[in-house]
Amino acid sequence: MQGPTHLVTGILIQKSLKKVRPMPLQYSGVVVLAVLSHGILDKLAKATYHPTAPLAHDWFWVISHLIIGALAVYIFVRFWRDYKFSMVCSILPDLDWVLRPVVKLFSAGDVEKPFLHTLVLRFIDIFVPPEIWNVLPDWNLARKGLLVEVILFAILLTCIQALKKHDTGV
Repeated sequence: MQGPTHLVTGILIQKSLKKVRPMPLQYSGVVVLAVLSHGILDKLAKATYHPTAPLAHDWFWVISHLIIGALAVYIFVRFWRDYKFSMVCSILPDLDWVLRPVVKLFSAGDVEKPFLHTLVLRFIDIFVPPEIWNVLPDWNLARKGLLVEVILFAILLTCIQALKKHDTGV
C-alpha cells in the first residue's frame, strides 16, 4: 500500500484507542496495531497498483505517484498536530527504505533484505498463513489495482469521520 493509506490507518487506530487508559497502554496499543497494520496492508498490496520499480516512462505511474505524494503531504500537514505518534508508527517499517542506503554506504551489513518489513511480515505469517494471501489477485502492474486502494482509503476515511461524529455527538 502507499503512504497515505498507511497514514490514515494509523490515524484510525489512534482514534479508536482514544479512550484506553492508562495512557501507556493506549500508546503501546497504537504502536503494536499501527506497525502490524503496516504489514497487513503490505500483504494486501498484492491486489493494488504497486509496481516494484519506478515506471518513470509511464504517464499513469507518474501522475498517480504525484497525487499520492501530494496526498501524503496533505495528511501530514492536516493531522500532524493530533496524530503524529500514530502516523509515525504506521510508517515505521518503511524506515527500511531510508536505512538501507545508509547501511550500504557504510557496508555495515546485509542491505538486500528490508529488516523491519521482514520482521513484521514474518510475525503476521505466524497468525495468518501465507497461503491466505495467495487468493488475492496480483494487480501490482494493473492500473485497475489503484481502484482497490482508493476504495480502501475511502473506507478508512469514512471510519475516521464516523468516529469523529461519535466523539462529538454530531
